[in-house]
Amino acid sequence: MRRGFTLIELLIVIGILAILATTVTLVINPVNLLKEARDIQRISDLRTIQSAISFYLTRNNTSVGSLDFPSVGGNDFCQAGTGSPTQPGRQWRVSVAQASPGTAGYRKSPFLGTDELNTDGNGLKPTNPRDVLGDGWISVNFGDIQGGSPLAKLPLDPVNTLAAASLPDPASLTIPGNQFASTLQEAAYFYAYRCNGLTYEINTNMESQKYSNGGSRDIESTDGGTKAKFYRGTLLGFCHDPIPDSGEACDGTLVSDTYLADLIYEIGNDSGLDL
Repeated sequence: MRRGFTLIELLIVIGILAILATTVTLVINPVNLLKEARDIQRISDLRTIQSAISFYLTRNNTSVGSLDFPSVGGNDFCQAGTGSPTQPGRQWRVSVAQASPGTAGYRKSPFLGTDELNTDGNGLKPTNPRDVLGDGWISVNFGDIQGGSPLAKLPLDPVNTLAAASLPDPASLTIPGNQFASTLQEAAYFYAYRCNGLTYEINTNMESQKYSNGGSRDIESTDGGTKAKFYRGTLLGFCHDPIPDSGEACDGTLVSDTYLADLIYEIGNDSGLDL
């Protein structure tokens, strides 16, 4: 005579299935897989931009003097300026739009120094970050290429957020060790661009363990970027050099002995990737 499963047998099977499901979830780690997928997109996006800029330089190398289209307020962001909002010069531009929330400069750009920011948002955060005609986060007018821009629109970081306003103010910190640097790096994911004449650099922050510093496919500490450390600033937060640059208020106190360049992914044609 055939009979069904007893209650105890069913509970045992359900328990085994639950254990197997938990084990598979822990092994596969779907959250980290999503982070890895976003990192793969970041790598692809930056290489796409690099190819587009190389194409632009190849087609226009005799007709342009800088990788900038000074249509945003008439500024040339590739040339040295006074550091004022109207003449910032050599300023980082990020992929987050002006309308996005943000507070103090170091909270907007956790891996950029205080002397590299324009805190009123003019130029730092473009109105239309995807624009390919010079008003986007890449200030290159790809429309100048004969035959038109190779890009329909500029890519954005898959997360594309600034740092949280709840970050601790490093100006008031005692030396906490490397947690400071790692906290800053985990706070924001966006693309950043800076140019100097015909040289440029693009930065982003890896999100997954695999592609981050120390991971199995670490591209942050192996990209060739010039090293710099975190020092405590006296105004907007921190700086990358104990000797203050123009507009940078650095008191020379080492906040973290982690290298800045080892925490971000950098590509470009600038020697040393130290823009």
